[in-house]
Amino acid sequence: LNRLFFDGHHCSRGERFAASFLFYYPNLGKRGTRSIARMWRALKGWRRRAPPRSRKPRSWPEVAGVAMYLIERGEYMKAIWTLVAFGGYLRPSDLMKLRRQDLVPPVGSLSSKWCLVLNSEEYGDVSKTGISDESLIWDNVETKFLGKVFEKMKEQGPPASRLWDFDYPDMAESCKAAAQALGLDPFVPYQLRHSG
Repeated sequence: LNRLFFDGHHCSRGERFAASFLFYYPNLGKRGTRSIARMWRALKGWRRRAPPRSRKPRSWPEVAGVAMYLIERGEYMKAIWTLVAFGGYLRPSDLMKLRRQDLVPPVGSLSSKWCLVLNSEEYGDVSKTGISDESLIWDNVETKFLGKVFEKMKEQGPPASRLWDFDYPDMAESCKAAAQALGLDPFVPYQLRHSG
């Protein structure tokens, strides 16, 4: 661990090393018969001294370019997912849980905007911070047009069915391919949360 630290690696490298070491020697873990407290102290100090690495935000033209690339490949739902993640400032885990019934259409004279209900309490979903039934008014300027898309998506299946026909690893692979094809720096879908 000290060598990795002095070589200038990020603390995540040390955490991976510790995890793989404990995989082979589980008796040395926190609940094992023997202890290696020095490793835990070293990791704690490393985390304190290493500046956090946040993912860089992406500009709207980059996000729109990725969405267009996905549309050209026929991956329409992934393109919509990309735009919703950007426009709603959503964590990927919260976005992946959306069901058709979580798309709430405008109500007469009260509002002209769609709403999204995040982490439906009805299904026991909670956010990273433990919140359920959080409402999001869809008023993002760049992606306001998605109201018409939401309308079509809502009609395409039972209310309790999930919106997306893919999982997060599939989405991550598509983002990677799009960035490579467009000559952009590689990025993961979570960066859309930092961008919107």
